[in-house]
Amino acid sequence: AREKAAAVEVVEAEMAAALEALADEMRAVENDKMEALEAATAAAAREQAAVTQELRENMSRAMHEAAMAHTADKAAVVQVAEGRMHAAIATATSEKSKALEAAVAEAAEEKAAVLQAMEVEHALALEGLRKEVAAAERIAAAAKAAELMAAERAAALE
Repeated sequence: AREKAAAVEVVEAEMAAALEALADEMRAVENDKMEALEAATAAAAREQAAVTQELRENMSRAMHEAAMAHTADKAAVVQVAEGRMHAAIATATSEKSKALEAAVAEAAEEKAAVLQAMEVEHALALEGLRKEVAAAERIAAAAKAAELMAAERAAALE
């Protein structure tokens, strides 16, 4: 009975250590995913800054061209240049915005999927540990019952 009780204590200690190791591993995985998401977000911000700078340069260039054309008294050229400028800005802004939105949405979906998978794994691990604890408790109860029966027999023999 003492051996069984000691075995139950060993199993309980092993289960506690396994649960702690699982929790540590899950935290490490979550930290890795968060770092990857932050890196993707920073990359998207850098890309947006580069696009904004490019748009400013294009606008400045287009405005300079428009000013030169206006100075030369070529109203038609000014209108064409302005139209090109606005079309280029609208196209570039739309394309880059869509790409950035898609990247952010994809990163958010990936994060949600990873967190959901981690929750499922954690729940399954906890359920497994609960079953092991229940089995250990049944073993301990059986050992206690056997010990009581042995004590009763010893008392009856005396």
